[in-house]
Amino acid sequence: MVFEQTTPRSPLNLLIDNYVYYNGFEVSYKMEKLLPDGTVNIVINLTGNPKNIYGNEDLNLVGTFKKGLIAGIHKDYITKDSDGDSEMIVIQFKPGGAFPFFNFPLSELTGKIIELDEIWGRKFWDLREKLSESPTPKRCFNILDNYFIKQLKRDSIENPFIKYAVDAIKLYPAVFAVKRLTQKIGYSQKHLIDIFKKEVGVSPKLYMRLVRFQRVIQQIENQKEVDWSEIALSAGFYDQSHFANEFKRFCGMNPTTYLSSRGSHLNYIPIE
Repeated sequence: MVFEQTTPRSPLNLLIDNYVYYNGFEVSYKMEKLLPDGTVNIVINLTGNPKNIYGNEDLNLVGTFKKGLIAGIHKDYITKDSDGDSEMIVIQFKPGGAFPFFNFPLSELTGKIIELDEIWGRKFWDLREKLSESPTPKRCFNILDNYFIKQLKRDSIENPFIKYAVDAIKLYPAVFAVKRLTQKIGYSQKHLIDIFKKEVGVSPKLYMRLVRFQRVIQQIENQKEVDWSEIALSAGFYDQSHFANEFKRFCGMNPTTYLSSRGSHLNYIPIE
């Protein structure tokens, strides 16, 4: 298996968290759950094998993606084919980082997965062809850097108000309040919510819930036994019942079941 990850060069590193290349990833299961993490991602499939998305409840096929896709922020988990025997490149954007590369509000992508050529057209096909012909992951990363530099739509690529709001939510998700944040930034609550949805994709409150959920997932990543009351309290939930309901809302299972079902990679749950 080949797995390589890198941070884009400046100024793209302000907008894109990382590029990931992997090939020959072997798994024993055919489907998996991908948990919501509050990010927008592009996935470029360098093989000819299409990838399927399934209904979370009935596992019926709901979509097939052949060459590349963009996934907006989801508040539900995604049920998908496993990534076994795939050659993939994943681009993960920072919160608000995808907005400068597109001509529409990121809220239009929320909860959706869209074929990338429907948005970028021929430019995507040209990009994918270059990546497919590239001899090394490092060369792929250089191609992506050059492509995204050309794609930037704005002189100011980072909105300082969005960055401040995102950083505040990440730092104190348990005590986050829109009213307190608007007092710091100087926006009205409505304006802050509107611009957050436009540039990040979801409301500040939903983003906070996703951050809080992810903090729990990461906190228990290497634990075999968990004191759920302590976890719920430290995460800022009113009580364990509220925590369990929120966890199941994002994960599709209760916290105890998650411990016995989780896979070897963060945010991926095998479906046997």
